[in-house]
Amino acid sequence: MVHIILLIQYAGSARTKSWAEFKCSRDCVKYICTMYEENLKKANSHLPQITYDISDLYNYIDDLKDMSCMISRDDSDEYIAYDKGWLKMKIFFVLRNEVNVEEEFID
Repeated sequence: MVHIILLIQYAGSARTKSWAEFKCSRDCVKYICTMYEENLKKANSHLPQITYDISDLYNYIDDLKDMSCMISRDDSDEYIAYDKGWLKMKIFFVLRNEVNVEEEFID
């Protein structure tokens, strides 16, 4: 089992800091995607439908003051820090895997 703490700072003020905990990287990725989608809905509330691609999500992450995560495995009391680049790579792999699963289901 894995323990993930996602750390987010939206802007320069310390009051914009937030965090969330997860037991798997897939849930962490889903949280980040949902966070971005909620931001899109607020910014584009006049639109009936919103679409985006992974580069838009990456730009959103890059525009945040900070986003990183700390990960610990059950067999260790230590946490390892991962930066935005690692999170974007993990997002890519999780979303790619979902697309592959959907394609297998359709075939």
